[in-house]
Amino acid sequence: MYNLTQEQKNVLLWLKEGNTFEVCSEYCTDQGKIIPTYPIAPKIINRTVYKLRREGLIKYQAAYRYGIRWDRFSLTLKGKEAVCSKR
Repeated sequence: MYNLTQEQKNVLLWLKEGNTFEVCSEYCTDQGKIIPTYPIAPKIINRTVYKLRREGLIKYQAAYRYGIRWDRFSLTLKGKEAVCSKR
């Protein structure tokens, strides 16, 4: 169905457990920085985020902290279905 790497599958499985991660999308020194909500997270890189977002497997919600935009990513229904079909 989806042509995903093992790294991308690991991120989806991690998100399925209720975890999220945030990406700084503001033009500043933290631009592109990825912060997981749980300290033990799979390796998340920007290419993984772009691919999963493009496929509609993850979604984001913008939040502003101290005037800096951070996008919080979580799993979509389509992403949950993809994780269940891979198992």
